[in-house]
Amino acid sequence: RSRGLGDVYKRQDIILNNRLDNGLIDRCAKEAAGEARPISDVRATADYRREMVEVFTRRALKEVMAKAK
Repeated sequence: RSRGLGDVYKRQDIILNNRLDNGLIDRCAKEAAGEARPISDVRATADYRREMVEVFTRRALKEVMAKAK
């Protein structure tokens, strides 16, 4: 099943309506990875790609938090 933008907007609302801290960043990164439905192919497994969703989400939100200070 393909995930729609509704999932992205749900997370956006959570971030915009709460104070961004490490706990919220971890929660959002884990949820994003859990909702990701990547494929496996010769370049990377689905598990690796899912892990990268978590890593990149965490990095992006930490960058936002740092710039907001």
